[in-house]
Amino acid sequence: MPVSYSQTIPLTCPQCGQNFHAEFWLILDADERPDLLAQAREGTLNTVTCPSCGPLGILDAPLLLHFPTPSERAVQGESLSPLPEGEGPGVRVLFSPAQATTPEQDQEHARDLLARLRQALGEQAPQEGLELVPLVPRPLLPLALRQGLQAVQQELQNQLPPELRQTLEELARRGVEVRSSEDLERALQQHPDLREKLAERPVQTPSTSPLFQRFQELLALQQQARNRPSLWHSVVEGWQELIAQAEEAGETLLAAHARSNLALACSGLYEISGDPSWADRAAALYAEVSRVFNREQSPDNWAMTEHNLGNLFARRYERSGEEAHALGGVALCRLALAVFHRERAPADWAMTENSLGSLFLRRYQRSGEEAHAQAAEAQIGRAWGWDRV
Repeated sequence: MPVSYSQTIPLTCPQCGQNFHAEFWLILDADERPDLLAQAREGTLNTVTCPSCGPLGILDAPLLLHFPTPSERAVQGESLSPLPEGEGPGVRVLFSPAQATTPEQDQEHARDLLARLRQALGEQAPQEGLELVPLVPRPLLPLALRQGLQAVQQELQNQLPPELRQTLEELARRGVEVRSSEDLERALQQHPDLREKLAERPVQTPSTSPLFQRFQELLALQQQARNRPSLWHSVVEGWQELIAQAEEAGETLLAAHARSNLALACSGLYEISGDPSWADRAAALYAEVSRVFNREQSPDNWAMTEHNLGNLFARRYERSGEEAHALGGVALCRLALAVFHRERAPADWAMTENSLGSLFLRRYQRSGEEAHAQAAEAQIGRAWGWDRV
């Protein structure tokens, strides 16, 4: 079975009106498809081309890259793996999310694509969890594949306002590590000369809202926690504080987004620790989020919440074997599919179909019931596009 995975969707050219099908890649195995790796390195992967008009643009979809060979192996003089020498496990994976998605959607896309990769590789599958998979913003993926992840981190730092960047660089030279606004505040108290310089030229930010700034900081910290699991508890505390502050300020939607991220963090801690109290807490948070993001006013956010909760039920079923958890997961994924249609949201639809199929497969492995095996084959087959072969 091929490791690299693509889907095909029907499209209509906006220029000439011609109907055609476009293929886009969601999993790229570097050994198996060096031609696709070259396209990703050039920033042209998933280009949509009309048969009559030519290239129309690049389709926005998540991408999981798999580097199965040692980093010493080179293609055209470049390292095949974007990770620096000595970093990461032997089998290496990198995730680049779509650009028009929420952090919650990004995490679920990454989780489901990693599950697909493991299904395809079998015993050779990477064993690291989602929290250990590096994440690279799509505009910086070519840079990562050419120069490595350290170059991406440097570029992200370069995008900061100059005054703040210079302050962080000086703190780093003084041996001070800054991971949050609280770290920065403490560092500036200990280094008043830098505080005075920063005050002379106020930093311009995209938003003047302290709550919005804190939300962005926590998203960044949550991404770091994927590589440093010890940060998860700081992430949880941060989201709790932000929820309280947002509610006090009347920022209902911001509080709901923060709750959704807190639920993902609790779900991740349940997966790591097996402590059911984390799962209970995540379920309660998702229930609160669904009351804000209801199906009528915010269908995509509602459907993603149902899918996330369904995945939580599936993880509980893996540990408990209780059929009630399995049935709950099936029902929730089917609710999400009522919104995530194949034509309108192909990536979210395939993600949910695969989650549902994986749950049926686990039920078959426990029960041996043929009906579960048939359902798993049908759901996963649709997600992988086998029903259109």
